[in-house]
Amino acid sequence: MSKIAPLKDFGIPINAAIPTTDHIVAYFGAHPMTPRYTQTYRLDLGPISGFATVKDAAGVEVWDLGNITAQLPAGLSGAYDFAFTNMDASGNESDFSPAATVTVDTTVPLALGQPVEL
Repeated sequence: MSKIAPLKDFGIPINAAIPTTDHIVAYFGAHPMTPRYTQTYRLDLGPISGFATVKDAAGVEVWDLGNITAQLPAGLSGAYDFAFTNMDASGNESDFSPAATVTVDTTVPLALGQPVEL
């Protein structure tokens, strides 16, 4: 079985006004995507309190959403847009974040030939 490198982690800039009981919801689709609350590709990533706080490359504190690759459906390949919302306990969702475009690379390198003793 081949090994495919997972997507990198996503981070969302911290907004202290958002309750940590709110959930982060990821929406994704083939690039270019216009996110819709009714779209098929939607993942509830859980409450904000469950995410680590880290600093991004620019030193800005963000909620580390972790690697969501394991939660993506099989068969994705190519450029995908990811947008995020926060959802309160009543199921109300915020406006969408700006989308981040990433390439889901599922191309497996060629296998090596049969080893021989030299």
